Amino acid sequence: MAKSRLNPMKEMTMPRLELLATLISVRLARFMQTQIDLKISAVHIFSDSQIVLHWLHSNKSLPLFVSNKVKLIRAILDRLAKDKITPKLHYVQSSDNPADYATRGISPDDANSHKWWHGPKFLSLNPNDWPFAKLDFTVAPEASSGVQANASVIRDGPSHISLLPFVRINQYWKLVRCVVYIFKFLKIRILLRLKSFPLKERLSSALPLVKVCTPTSDVSVPEFSAAELFLLKEHYRESTNDLRELPLHKFNAKYTADGIIKCPTPLRNADVTKQAKSPTMLVPKHALTKMIIFHYHKRLLHSGVQSTIAALKESYFIPRIKSVVTKVLRKCIICKRFNALAYRYPDMPSLPESRVTRCRPFQKIGLDYLGPLHYRDNTGAICKCWICLITCMATRGIHLEVVMNCTTIEFLMALRRFIARRGVPDLMLSDNSTTFTSASEHLAEFCTKKPVTDFSVNQKIVWKFITPLSPWKGGFYERLVGLFKNAFHKTVGRSILPFNQFLTLIVEIESIMNCRPLTATHSTDSELRTIRPIDFISPDVDLDLTDSVDNMNDLYALNNLSLQKQRLLEWHNQTVSTLNYFWKLWHSDYLAALADRRTNRIRQKRSTPLQPKNNDVVIVADEAIPRGQWPLGILTSTHQDADGYVRSATIRTPRGKEVKRSINHLYPLELNSVENYSKENAKNIVVEERIQPARACKTKSSSNP
Repeated sequence: MAKSRLNPMKEMTMPRLELLATLISVRLARFMQTQIDLKISAVHIFSDSQIVLHWLHSNKSLPLFVSNKVKLIRAILDRLAKDKITPKLHYVQSSDNPADYATRGISPDDANSHKWWHGPKFLSLNPNDWPFAKLDFTVAPEASSGVQANASVIRDGPSHISLLPFVRINQYWKLVRCVVYIFKFLKIRILLRLKSFPLKERLSSALPLVKVCTPTSDVSVPEFSAAELFLLKEHYRESTNDLRELPLHKFNAKYTADGIIKCPTPLRNADVTKQAKSPTMLVPKHALTKMIIFHYHKRLLHSGVQSTIAALKESYFIPRIKSVVTKVLRKCIICKRFNALAYRYPDMPSLPESRVTRCRPFQKIGLDYLGPLHYRDNTGAICKCWICLITCMATRGIHLEVVMNCTTIEFLMALRRFIARRGVPDLMLSDNSTTFTSASEHLAEFCTKKPVTDFSVNQKIVWKFITPLSPWKGGFYERLVGLFKNAFHKTVGRSILPFNQFLTLIVEIESIMNCRPLTATHSTDSELRTIRPIDFISPDVDLDLTDSVDNMNDLYALNNLSLQKQRLLEWHNQTVSTLNYFWKLWHSDYLAALADRRTNRIRQKRSTPLQPKNNDVVIVADEAIPRGQWPLGILTSTHQDADGYVRSATIRTPRGKEVKRSINHLYPLELNSVENYSKENAKNIVVEERIQPARACKTKSSSNP
């Protein structure tokens, strides 16, 4: 069975055509394996191109076309390996390759007994005895210093490679000045030292720029213009193949006496410059064109695509100018600082286990600071204070503590008061405030030395922090901060209360917030009750404040009653039953209400489809400063959540400090850091050495005895 394909319309090198042939062969092997009902243990694939075999075994960065085809071939070979079929790649000489005769053809007399039917003779031998069986294609072949191998190539590269540094220099004015200094050097060191007048004339006619150059170090306007003309002609010579593909007749292109391609426009009678009437043509794919575009873009103070195109059209004509300019401006680093898009933040994950599982009140908590708030002390002076808000993750109960300042000691005192009233929590979640981070260190040290209470001997507090500058990750307590501020400011207004009244108001707001309904009110069935946070903290408690005290005598009599043991047990069982009833409502109504909330994404503007990777150069967003001053950073590591998505990453700033940020605060510049350039990659770079041929007189003298 055989398979072939037509030669592509685009000119392509022979190794790339051989790579396509190898792709056809592995696809054919995969097809045969799926269609034939036979047990196959190994598949041997032969190619007469060692270049292709080295590509398939190489881990180096390959050109895009080659890399894509190599990935396809490796994917098919991996499928064969998963089916317990060992794929093996071998080299075969062209003389032993039967596939060559399908393209060259054979005579009818040789058809019956040809290799096409039987294959080469070495196939009957042991695979270890096959020719070239010991070739190691994982090692790059060494270039021969002697005779250079002849290769049959269908050329797709430039027909002429200029000696000018089009690739090494990325700024147009630097390139022009570099050319001027090169010719100044030629004039000073060579032309002025030549004694032969005919040789001087030949050199001057071959390099007209030498005539214009002066032996001084300054660059004049004529020298600059002559260097620009020379660069244009050199870029035409390098782009011969590209010029053949362009429809020059449609552009009305004409060569001038200087060798420059001009494209006259219909604006001959318009009041515009001579250059705008007949602009110079630039080849779109050449490096010089990109440098000129970026030169105009920078001269226009990084204006947009349309402004850059308008300025270019005054002097140059570029086919498909809009797409070419757009591609070049996308690589402008300064523009990327203002136009780059952040990484897309994944959809919200499922609620954590601490939010949707039953636990005692305030066993798993979140805490935050709010304020400052103002009150009057005993002397009438206005003082500041803050509120430490602590909420239960499951029951949504709230506990408020007044703190006089934001120091760590003051917070630890508030935490001790909370533990004395509500018990020791197992888990604490907060933001990255300095107060909380330092308190966490003090608390960890404190818990390792002696127990806080008898309960904390065997069970320590686990303190977790959300990603910095990511308040949506602590939304369950940020929402309660908003409810408190709404109730406080509507009650107090602009007045400043004395401290006793202020403290009383804080406790009453805590009571009201703990009595808020967690689910919708049941209006149809009067027996069903709406669950509240207070029902889990103190079941059946009544927090309504009454002005009358008519029933004080009844309360006094009730306190003096000697309750029997059976009565106490009944009250205890009733309390447990009521609490279980509220937990049942919590499972049926509150969790169902949480499931109905369909906010799966945070509010984010346009984002890039790129995924965060290590060593990416990013801009770190900071709302406190303008975007143009946002610092750069290198992404050192990403952090996956339990669902497998990356929502945060660690960034190393220019000062060497590592910070953690959400990925929607990171704007990639689509660059890799210098760390990706390893020593191993440096060794793989091949520098082409230009060998100066021996002079004719030296060759003649060495050949004569």
